[in-house]
Amino acid sequence: MSPSIVETFTLPSSAGILADFLLHQDVQAHFVGGVIRDSLLKIETADIDVAVEGNALIIGKAAASNLKGTYIELDRDRGICRVVVAGEKGFQADFVSANEGIKADLARRDFTINSMAMDIESVRTYEGKVSFTISNLIDPLNGRSDLNSGKLRAVSSSSLSDDPVRLMRAVRLSSQYGLRLEDKTYDQIKNIAPKLKGIAPERIRDEFLKTLSLRGASDSIRLMDKLGLLEQIIPEINQSRGVVQPKEHYWNVFEHLIECVGQLERILQPQFQKSGHCQDDYLDLIPRFQGIEKHFNQEVGDGHTRLTVCKVACLLHDIAKPATKTVEPTGKIRFLGHHKEGAKMAESILKRLRFSGKSILLIADQVKHHLRPSQMAPVGELPSDKAISRYFRDVGNASIDNLYLNLADYMSARGPLLGKSEWKQHCGVINHILSKGLHEKDSKKPPKLVTGHDIMCGLSLAPGPLIGQLLAEVEEARSEGILTNREDALEFLKMRPLSGE
Repeated sequence: MSPSIVETFTLPSSAGILADFLLHQDVQAHFVGGVIRDSLLKIETADIDVAVEGNALIIGKAAASNLKGTYIELDRDRGICRVVVAGEKGFQADFVSANEGIKADLARRDFTINSMAMDIESVRTYEGKVSFTISNLIDPLNGRSDLNSGKLRAVSSSSLSDDPVRLMRAVRLSSQYGLRLEDKTYDQIKNIAPKLKGIAPERIRDEFLKTLSLRGASDSIRLMDKLGLLEQIIPEINQSRGVVQPKEHYWNVFEHLIECVGQLERILQPQFQKSGHCQDDYLDLIPRFQGIEKHFNQEVGDGHTRLTVCKVACLLHDIAKPATKTVEPTGKIRFLGHHKEGAKMAESILKRLRFSGKSILLIADQVKHHLRPSQMAPVGELPSDKAISRYFRDVGNASIDNLYLNLADYMSARGPLLGKSEWKQHCGVINHILSKGLHEKDSKKPPKLVTGHDIMCGLSLAPGPLIGQLLAEVEEARSEGILTNREDALEFLKMRPLSGE
């Protein structure tokens, strides 16, 4: 008789550190949730959940002290805390009190794939490898079976309504692990969706951004919409449904907004994308620059990258089209001023969702200026150096991101109608703006020809907005080669009519 094969799964090394600490405490403890799920999927994780049959706050404080970490109290009433250990092999551990036993704790969790546990006494460390055997897995709700069959199933009929932010988590987990929502769970989410309005906006924002940070964000947005979640998060977007656009546009406004998110991913992450409505050789025409990946991976606000924030800008860039739509007697459709009104609407939406000031500014600036790269020169011509300089000056921190939003906007506007020649021409314009702008940015900026003090003294002017305007005019004249020194700059300003002071 041949020996049976023992199936083992690896845990992160931090689990071994925690297990060693917990075994020296007089407490029953289990690793639960995501760390077990990810181990079964052979995915590395730096986040660990620990359920203790005792006071989790006391255990968490002791762990932070013992492991030289930082203690953070998350929920005193429910006995939840976090320990963050910094360093090259740093990790994060959340502790929760499970005083009714581990099975009662698992029954209160969100989804079956997160309702598996492992007693720390069953964790083994050998030659630096931390592992457990499948025979010791505590899985009363068949989470492993659901995981293997690619199914996301709610623990119970009440597990979602008890904490409606779990509705959004369902979309994220579905996207992150390629799971399909079980039919009953799908229906539960649709029925409970209106309860999302009662959730703290910060929690909604966090789940929304986590979902958009993943690949396939446009598919996730569509799933949110089917489940009735999107209209709870951004009710303003409902007005864009079915709003017809000029014949140059393939999709209505609502579909265009979602398509724009998908095209941004396709432009910036082509290696991860399925084939879209235009050939892959179209992507070869897209302008790139050295450091583009680093630029869009830069964290800019709310703990997320420029790429994720730019996806939000894509979703909101035409949010004001329904409110600004007019139809002329000839039948021509116009959306005059939708970019300016859209920036105001985007700012209002993001403030309601408690986005950070940095994120709001970056998104609102892109909404406001998303048309500009296409309008800096007549069709068939390249923008002048002066126009490019003004663009980078006005759009500032959002300049580069906005160029790629513009590309995604163009691609998603035309859809299957997009011809290669027109796309090549448009990419050429964006490449020209990008190249000139980056060159100007990399060039060492010379000292100002004049200061605000020089202008006030030389022209006998009082402090005010006019001084900044005059400084900008001097810099623009210098960029055109009109001015080269301080004396010429002051003479230039003295000759200028100062009406409207």
